[in-house]
Amino acid sequence: MVLVFTIIFYSGCRTPEPQSELIEINIERNVQNVKPLSICDLNGELRYIPLRGNSVQLRTIILTDFYQDLMLATDRFTCVLCDLQGNIVAKIGNRGKGPGEYSLIMSMKFGAHGRIYLQDGRIFNEYDLKGNYLRMFKPAVNPEKITAVGGGTMYSWAPYNDSLFIGQVANDSGKEKYKAVFFNEMGKTVFAIPNHIFLNKAQPYSDSNNSDAWIYELEGKTYFKELYNDTVFRVNDQFVFEPAYYFNFGKYGLPKSVRELPMSGRTEEREKYIGMRGIYETSQYLFLDCDFRNHSPAKRSEPFKYKDPLAGQDKIWWFYPAGMLGIYDKSSNELVFAEPVKSDDNLTNDGLYNDYDGGVHFYPRTRVNDSTLAMWVDAWEFKLHVASRAFKNSTPKYPEKKKELERLATGLNDSDNPVLILCTFKK
Repeated sequence: MVLVFTIIFYSGCRTPEPQSELIEINIERNVQNVKPLSICDLNGELRYIPLRGNSVQLRTIILTDFYQDLMLATDRFTCVLCDLQGNIVAKIGNRGKGPGEYSLIMSMKFGAHGRIYLQDGRIFNEYDLKGNYLRMFKPAVNPEKITAVGGGTMYSWAPYNDSLFIGQVANDSGKEKYKAVFFNEMGKTVFAIPNHIFLNKAQPYSDSNNSDAWIYELEGKTYFKELYNDTVFRVNDQFVFEPAYYFNFGKYGLPKSVRELPMSGRTEEREKYIGMRGIYETSQYLFLDCDFRNHSPAKRSEPFKYKDPLAGQDKIWWFYPAGMLGIYDKSSNELVFAEPVKSDDNLTNDGLYNDYDGGVHFYPRTRVNDSTLAMWVDAWEFKLHVASRAFKNSTPKYPEKKKELERLATGLNDSDNPVLILCTFKK
């Protein structure tokens, strides 16, 4: 199966249309292919990085990004620059309404030459690696809606090269002409990618279903996937989107008719289908963060009752983790889902079983580089796990690493900054 997409130069010129063969990853056929998978099964190696520095406190970690041997971390209210030993190098910006300040960090990225970009609504603040504020700009999201102050808010974006960024156009109306734009350091859109998925919505609305996309770099190439698009695109040197991976959900795929429902009626219908919450690619694997919802194999014997704040009514939930981690091996073209555990412990009920040192299970939340993924745990949860009976009774492959983990937990206080966990998958 071959798909071709054309990129539109904003002045009206067209670039050539190369072709790329799709790799199909069949979700439907492998829903039942669930097996116990461990970190050592994938030749993984763990590294723990506690964020040190009591002068700056993060409530938790929401977002991270990496550049060489540096890391950005934020809880959306504070942003810190750290080295990969966990030392806080600088605090980036402050909350406020003045130049270089922000009310809420919606997104953040390292750019070319180590520049740092924090997004607050439509404003992008730029800093250097010492935390010095340089300037701000407002990207023009939609070329057809550009005004003197830009057009709309961009939620998913990333640096593309030394002078351009790539960002998704949220399909809030269901009929947006473009799905993505390339914009420069002044915020001006210079290229646009046409949208091919249109929805018949009764009225426009904004939510993460319309605005979430994964934009990442692997082996020098940029990749782009929208939340509800079944295709990962590779951006070639002519700024053309080439289809790289196609996820075949079959009968488990969310139909357009559900996406077109108003927000109030969509939640319950969505539980009937399987979704993808994230994709994390390394040189060897694709890690798929899937939401099995009502198809989760970890069903409770008794339902869990809770209050739905959106619906304003009591609801029940029959499953332990609905999240399922899929691992696609690019060399064998095999997809397997890591078997979940029927437990309310969110540190050990899903993801890769930790047979490395007996610590928390590994469920990736971001990419570090072409071989390493990362997750994070709040200090109090980390200490609680190491003090648990499950940890004490564990017999990992590397018992000396288990002892190191105990020493690390002993040196932490419940109120300390979170602990970053890196997993490198060796060939």
